[in-house]
Order: sequence, then C-alpha cells, then structure tokens
Amino acid sequence: MLIRLQSGFHFRRGIPVRFRPVLGKREIWHSLETLNRNLARTRACAMYGLTSQLFECISLAMSSSEETSSLNKAVETFQEAPSHI
Repeated sequence: MLIRLQSGFHFRRGIPVRFRPVLGKREIWHSLETLNRNLARTRACAMYGLTSQLFECISLAMSSSEETSSLNKAVETFQEAPSHI
C-alpha cells in the first residue's frame, strides 16, 4: 500500500499472521524517499515484489529441516535491500 505522509511516500504491507513470529512485527513500513507519486508507485511495486519474495523464502524455510539458518538468511537479505527501492 502506498501511504502519503508529510515527509514523503511510504510503502506499507501487512505481514501474514504465520510469519509475524519470525519477523517480530505486524506490518512492514519502508520510506520510498520521494515526494513524486509516479516514482513512489514504481518503488512501491518493487517493494511489493521484495516482500513477496521474503514471504516465499520464509515459507520454504519453515517447511525445510534447515529452518533457522534459512530464515535468518531470508530476513538478512530483505534488510539489506537498497533503501531507495
């Protein structure tokens, strides 16, 4: 979801209930670092894709025997995503 605050646009997406214990939160908020609506939409689409990949990685890791290391890697990869996306 694209949210407009005075400081600029932000991306917001709810975290599925089954992934909340892993991520320790209910929503993902990320500054899109722009006041331009069109650029914000593009960046929000990219963030949606990244969060979808994160949820898929967590889902796969939760169903595998290497649960802890895979989960940690998925979360770290997401956290290292460029801040301008």
